[in-house]
Amino acid sequence: MRKAISLERVSFGYKKTAFHIDDLSLDFYCGETAVLTGRNGSGKTTLSKLMIGILKPDKGDIFIDGSNIKKHSLAQNAKSAGYLFQNPERQLFCNTVLEEIIFSLRQTGLDEPAARIRAEELLKQFSMEDKAASYPLKLSGGEKQRLALLTVLAMEPKYYILDEPSSGIDRDNKQILTDMLNRLKAAGAGLCIITHDEELIESLADRKISMEKGRVVRDEKA
Repeated sequence: MRKAISLERVSFGYKKTAFHIDDLSLDFYCGETAVLTGRNGSGKTTLSKLMIGILKPDKGDIFIDGSNIKKHSLAQNAKSAGYLFQNPERQLFCNTVLEEIIFSLRQTGLDEPAARIRAEELLKQFSMEDKAASYPLKLSGGEKQRLALLTVLAMEPKYYILDEPSSGIDRDNKQILTDMLNRLKAAGAGLCIITHDEELIESLADRKISMEKGRVVRDEKA
């Protein structure tokens, strides 16, 4: 399998807490779903933000598709690695649900008519076509989560980093999510999923990475 994201001897710490990641090396691959687990505060979200460049390491290097992300803007990184925040409101800023997805699709080079057609298709896939004209921040928690995920899927990156993607999603839409993520993997994409959802882990994981106090304590095939 081809490496999608590599961390080489990465160290990171927050200024006002004792938490730190120290000398961590880890590889993530296309065609694989890696599930990141651990207790709250173990470093899962911190690691995921380092992977995409939201946080910058104090030491070490991070590569996306073989290129050091120190040389790139966050927007450039997002074209290769899509990121879903644990709080979906951080990704929603347009006036309507449809416009949110169109905006993401326009970043891939689609013109307005083509982006609109594709956005409507994606909304239908996730049973959100009736919300197309709704204001995103007025949606329910689960609907916001589904919309934020759709804005990431619309970009069609080679790698996906998803922080609690099944949060607030009902069983039917969780199955839709699982099927879609498995199709992405089958098409060659790689995924890193942060989750406590045992059902999702059972359905998706090829590899389980467990963290504790900023350290990887287990990395094994599922």
